[in-house]
Formats: sequence, structure tokens, C-alpha cells
Amino acid sequence: MTPEALAVFHKVLDVILVLCTFYQVVFFAAGLFLKKKEPKSGRLHRFAVMIAARNEEEVIARLVGDLKNQTYPKGYLDIYVMSDRSEDHTAEEARKAGAYVFERRTLVGRGKGYVLHELWEKIRETEKRYDGYFVFDADNRVSRDFVEKMNAVFSSGHPIVTGKRQSTNFGAGWIADGYALWFLRDGILNRARTAFGSSCPVTGTGFLVASSILEESGGWQYFSLTEDSEFSADALLRGYKAAYADEAVFFDEQPTDFKTSWRQRMRWSKGYMEVFCRYGARLFAGIFKKGGLAAYDACMNLLPAVACTAISVMADVVSLVLRPSAAPLAYLFHTLLGAWVAVFFFGLATAIKERKALGVTYPRLLKAAVTLPIFMMTYLPIAVAALFSKVEWTPIRHTGKSIPEQMK
Repeated sequence: MTPEALAVFHKVLDVILVLCTFYQVVFFAAGLFLKKKEPKSGRLHRFAVMIAARNEEEVIARLVGDLKNQTYPKGYLDIYVMSDRSEDHTAEEARKAGAYVFERRTLVGRGKGYVLHELWEKIRETEKRYDGYFVFDADNRVSRDFVEKMNAVFSSGHPIVTGKRQSTNFGAGWIADGYALWFLRDGILNRARTAFGSSCPVTGTGFLVASSILEESGGWQYFSLTEDSEFSADALLRGYKAAYADEAVFFDEQPTDFKTSWRQRMRWSKGYMEVFCRYGARLFAGIFKKGGLAAYDACMNLLPAVACTAISVMADVVSLVLRPSAAPLAYLFHTLLGAWVAVFFFGLATAIKERKALGVTYPRLLKAAVTLPIFMMTYLPIAVAALFSKVEWTPIRHTGKSIPEQMK
């Protein structure tokens, strides 16, 4: 690629990146200063909790215990666990903790989506009927008023509600810190999304969906590598938006070693690509219809910014190898520096805003903000590898050793 062609290429990518990310800067700034306006109470609804678990004997009882100990009135919340081919005592531990337990032995269908679908069918066979379904991962911890706060937002007319995601093991290293800060950043964006009439992406766990939505689709019909983003895209295209419950706090355990994190984020990256390929065109078309902000947000949130950055870096590296000169090296430096600065300030602002939730000192927050860009930049090789690799769902072991301060 000639220097002139490379310059044009980068100008085009810069425009695309601005279109992909500038609105998030606006959302993020608004989310930092928006006051909480969540409803305080609502009509009591009957809910079922769905938990997909495989070899989670070390953590499942804690989650079930948290849910049994909610401030929400007894008798309005039933807890269901599907033990997916577990080779340990997951089912026994869940039963002892007070959950209804089903055991899945079939080898047909691999991944959380298949487990949730079968669990929903099992619940339907009980002839019990619910107004909504919560979805949790086995390693989650839940604040005592989580269901109460979620019900309040649900009762105000939002058919899908997602809670505030925090980490049990912030401070366990730069990888765990990276996950923690980025999820908290998503919460700040979600606050603005709800206020501006957009839709919050569901991120795997800690969310509530109206039973009517699942009935309409015949259960949980999302089986991709990222069943959560697939559900978010499909629900939005069907006219359902997800709201954010800022006071409904739940926690999960983040990977601490790079190998596990790489494997998990490879799955996420490949899943985002699959969902974008399947739903991207319809989401893009929805931008030009009523309520187009939500479609635009969802479309941009799935893929483009990371993809454009990865493409930019690959183009610079290839140009540098084929035609060694200062131009591709300068563009590569510009791209990486720009990404580092942007992510650093996102992370720093998030850390300061959420210092009380994280419960650590300012020097510790600064360290996390400095290492966040390193964590996020590892997405670039992960995205490239995911593009050319076959990726399958694999379980991640959780220990439950870390307990958030709010749960002690």
C-alpha cells in the first residue's frame, strides 16, 4: 500500500471510528452526572430464577442462599438450577441450598443457550406460571434487595431489565481489574441509555425478562457463542428495549489468568461477529426508523470500533513489512496511542465515579485505570484470532473464594 493510499485508508477509518464511538462519549458523560430516578416500589410479580451450572459445586450454594435471603416477599420467587452434565456435586449442593434442580445428561447442544432453553421447558412442565424470568450464572452473588429493585423497574413498564454488574475479585490483578472497570463503565452508559430511550445490552447474567417475550419466541431460542448479545439484538428488533436498574447490584467472579481470559474473550469476539453477521443489516436498517437511536447503539456496540482498530493495526503492520517506511509506523503509533488515551480516561473516570462501590484507595484506582488500556488492547489480537479460528463454548471454573465487601 502506497503512503498516499494508506493516508486515505486511515482517514476513512478515522471517520468510521468517530461515528462508532463519539455517541458513547456523550452517553458516558451524561451517565456520570445523571441522577438516579428509579421507582421505589412496584406491584409484586411472581418470578422464576434460571441458573445454568456445570461443575459449580464450590459456588452454587452461595448464589441460591443469596436469592433465598432476598427482601422480596417469600413465595414470589422460585429458584431453578439446571446442572449441565456436571461431574461434581453441583446438583446436590443446589438442592441442599433450597433450589429446584434438574439434571441435563444429553450431549445434544453445547453451551449456555441450550441449557437455558431446556430449563425453561422443564419449568413450563411444572405448570407454574411466572411474570418474568431472571437469568444468573452460578458464580454470581446478589445484593439482598436485588429482586426488589429489579421488580420496581419491571413494574414501571420495562419488559427487560438488567442490573448493575460488579466484581467479587477487584484487586486480584490487572486482568480482573480490567473486567471490573469495563463492566462498571457499561453501567454508566446504561444509565444514559435508559434515560435517552435507547436499550441496554444484556451481558450474560443478572437480568430479568418478561415471560411474555419468551412465550412469544417459544422459550430461550438463542444458541450462539454469545447468547446474551443475540437475545439483545433479537429483542430490540422485535420492539423490546432493556432498561437499567442502577440500584440492583449483583457480583461475579472474573478470570485472573491470561489463558482463561483469552479463551473467554475469544468466544465473546467470535460470538459478536456471528451476531453482527446475522442481525447487523436489520439493526442498521432500523437506524432510519422510529427509535433509531437504540438500533444505532446496538449496531455499534456489537462490533465496529474494535474491528476498525484491528483492521487499522493489521494494515499498518502489513504495509510496514511490505514497504518499510516511517508512514505506517507513524499511523500504527497514532492508532495505538489514541486507543490507549481514550480507554485510560474512560477507566479513570469510571474508577473515580465508582470508588465507593469498589471500596479501594485512589492510588489503587489509578493503577487499575493505567492497566485497563493494556487489558483492552489485548482484544486486538484476540479479535484477529477469532476471525480466523473455530471457537467453541468451554466452561470456566469458579472458586467463589472472593467475597465483595457489600456481601460480608
